[in-house]
Amino acid sequence: MQKINKKELMCRLFFPAAVLYTELLSHITFFGLLKIMLFSLVLGAGADMLLSLNKKYFAPSGIVLLSLLGFIHSVQFVYYGFFKSFFSWSAVGMAADLMQFWRETALAILKSTPLIICAFVPLIVFVIVKDKLFLPVEKKKLQLGFMSAVLAMFLICSFAVKENREALLYITGDTQKAFKEYGIVFGGTADAVSSVFPSATETVANPYEGMEVTDTEQVKVEYNVLNIDFDTLIANETNDEIRAMHEYFASVPPTEKNEYTGLFEGKNIIFLCLEGFSHKAIDKDLTPILHEMYTQGFMFENFYSSLWGGSTATGEYAVMTGNFFSKANCIKNSAKTNQYYSLGNIFKREGYNTYAYHNHTYTYYGRHKSHPNFGYDVFKAVGNGLKLTKGLWPNSDEELAIATVDEYINSEKPFHVYYMTVSGHAFYNWGGNHMSKRNRDIIPLDWTYSEGVKAYFACQYEVEKMLGVLLSKLEEAGKLEDTVFAMSCDHFPYALSDSELSELYGLDKNGIRSNPELYKNAFIFWTPSMESVRVTKPCSSYDIVPTIANLFGIEYDSRLITGKDILSEGENIAVLNLFENGSSWNWVTDKGFYDAKKDVFTPATVMSEQEAEEYKSTTVNKVDAMRKYSFAILDKDYYSYIFDKNGDEPTEAGT
Repeated sequence: MQKINKKELMCRLFFPAAVLYTELLSHITFFGLLKIMLFSLVLGAGADMLLSLNKKYFAPSGIVLLSLLGFIHSVQFVYYGFFKSFFSWSAVGMAADLMQFWRETALAILKSTPLIICAFVPLIVFVIVKDKLFLPVEKKKLQLGFMSAVLAMFLICSFAVKENREALLYITGDTQKAFKEYGIVFGGTADAVSSVFPSATETVANPYEGMEVTDTEQVKVEYNVLNIDFDTLIANETNDEIRAMHEYFASVPPTEKNEYTGLFEGKNIIFLCLEGFSHKAIDKDLTPILHEMYTQGFMFENFYSSLWGGSTATGEYAVMTGNFFSKANCIKNSAKTNQYYSLGNIFKREGYNTYAYHNHTYTYYGRHKSHPNFGYDVFKAVGNGLKLTKGLWPNSDEELAIATVDEYINSEKPFHVYYMTVSGHAFYNWGGNHMSKRNRDIIPLDWTYSEGVKAYFACQYEVEKMLGVLLSKLEEAGKLEDTVFAMSCDHFPYALSDSELSELYGLDKNGIRSNPELYKNAFIFWTPSMESVRVTKPCSSYDIVPTIANLFGIEYDSRLITGKDILSEGENIAVLNLFENGSSWNWVTDKGFYDAKKDVFTPATVMSEQEAEEYKSTTVNKVDAMRKYSFAILDKDYYSYIFDKNGDEPTEAGT
């Protein structure tokens, strides 16, 4: 065997060390170090082996590679600093949209400057010492040894551990986990490949296989189901993935109709998806309208809003469709699919006039295509018929209400209005946030919050003002008593710093972004003169659509939506993605909380160790199935296999 001296060894280790260094830099910043070292060495050793084959191209190729390495990590530092999730290739098509937030991007770049400089340290070192690093691998034994080592390390990393193998095979299902667990370069490469070549379908056991819904005590139970002939659909389907979906949805237990079914049938409904909102922004004295709606309507005390990985897009998709997704292109891609159970479509089929408004650019996330497909006869935003004060960032929610309310207030038919607000958008300060600056005077002088938290309260005060406009107009038109307000958020205010979040939520700053309490939020559901109803069942954003459908007496099939009617009997699962040292696919039920990173279930009720383990295993299986099939509803355009092309009614036997 060829003897390797110290100089040769140092040369061979430069590129593995360069990759390892930048990955460690990222993961010290973001997460842990467990698998990162081995994956980094694999990639670095492979780069060294290839570059060392040709002396002519060694230096320029090395400069290009290390420049790319620094750039990739720098992009992630900036993107994560802004969105608190990793940049995925699914967001490439929305680059022009993202650049509209140039102020926030500039600030994120400024905050990340030290890390960006550090990310290019390997390039700087290489330029200085490149002439001393090239030692071509000319002898076959040495070259074969490096190739064998790289291959062995890759196999160990990729396939020796079941968790690694599944994460790589099913990368489309959770790109955020790939970045967390395997590094920016390796995770990004897998993400890029999966965006071009769809990854394998995740194998998940059907948790409901063999179960039958039975009535008890000879009482005939009515379920929220439609007459869909799944047996014929299954028998006639030639696509294995679609057939598996038919089998799954046919077996999902439907929810029962209940005392609240049809409670608001025929009433108008105004839904507000509130940008960056938190229930902690509700104050009895500062926001009396919000406080009354929050405490005097349906009060969902254990409502969670996850951060799926696509910021506003994924949060908005969940509240509008009853399903969840983990990439920012979900809104844009939904325009190409049958969205039978979106909020707009379920009310449009009931004969409602439907309107959607947004006080930011109309093309952002492709809303100009998605929202008409969601069932809205009218969609207006900035640049598409909505005129607001120019030059403000963010724009005013109050102005949004003033500019739009007259379009539907006198509708002869019942109306459903959807608002996506923007006044609560980051960042929260007195200089760059016009809504914070506009409402600064409403902040009590004796408040001891830091300036960032005060600025957050100030910009969210626009929601209170918006509601004031809507209530006044509805009362003036004599339609307030016949109108229901529903409100939720796209995500919690993740742009606040850990210390600011700690102030706002009253939680320990250490590990706050992996604390499930941070993801608790408000789902406000209120109409005048109603009696307050307290609901303690854990629930989430994707439960909103089926809950509204049941309350308005709309016929729907509860098996075909990921979310469940919160007011129905039976258990509900609130799925949570916790970032920054947290993990994906945690969950909360009335039985307890499951920490996916630690694989630990903490019971909220008395259970034996065996009962807790069995419950954990069963519920993890249910969540895995929810994830797989919720993604597939969009990715496979599943509703088009069930409902006709116009989305008017279920087809006979699915044809």
